[in-house]
Amino acid sequence: AWAELQRWEKGEKVGEGVILSGHFAAIGILANSVHDAQPVHCEWDTRNEVSFALIRQATEDVWLYNSGIRSLFVSVVCANKADALRRLSPGYCVRVFKGRPVTGDSTRRGSIQSVSTPPLDSHVIISVGAGWGTGYDRMCSSEIKCRYHVSFVS
Repeated sequence: AWAELQRWEKGEKVGEGVILSGHFAAIGILANSVHDAQPVHCEWDTRNEVSFALIRQATEDVWLYNSGIRSLFVSVVCANKADALRRLSPGYCVRVFKGRPVTGDSTRRGSIQSVSTPPLDSHVIISVGAGWGTGYDRMCSSEIKCRYHVSFVS
């Protein structure tokens, strides 16, 4: 196991947490399409049009790929301090956990982007279709209707 995924609707947990293992977890609609991944899917994911993947490389880097039709909003939280909120459009990928130093940063469609390098006690907040903070209607992630918290385990 390398992470635990928890669904949230506003201030309430939705269901039980899911332990992620292996190298590829397909979440939501994508879980029905990828046969060599750990499928993570429930009716709540379908209602919220969720479709993304978390991919763990041999270097222990973890990437988030947006296979859905709506943008994802991503923030890495470490020691209660959040990284800048990033918008991840459909078809894009971003590194959300860095296991070993890797260089490179690109923003072209289908290519990769990089978020900061969090230690093992970090987690990632992923919201579907809505951002939060300055410049958004919602000030905190706890006001978002559909979000996921992914906690990395050592």
